[in-house]
Amino acid sequence: MTNPAESDQAILAASAMRETTADGTRADRESGGRWLTLALVAAAYIAAALPGVLVALPPGYSSPVWPAAGLALAALLVLGPRL
Repeated sequence: MTNPAESDQAILAASAMRETTADGTRADRESGGRWLTLALVAAAYIAAALPGVLVALPPGYSSPVWPAAGLALAALLVLGPRL
């Protein structure tokens, strides 16, 4: 059984992670970090796609290997669907 005081502290800690903006909406303080992570994953995806394009059988056709798909799956599993 959880202590109600601990539960209240957890709720307060979660709400403290959010701040109210000038227009009255609430924004995460960590949203900047989330955008940075998204940008890094996107850059890594593009970098991993280049070798996949180079191994296309005849030029212009699909590639038998696409390392970027593995990177995208790993990012989804590690970072979660809210990325």
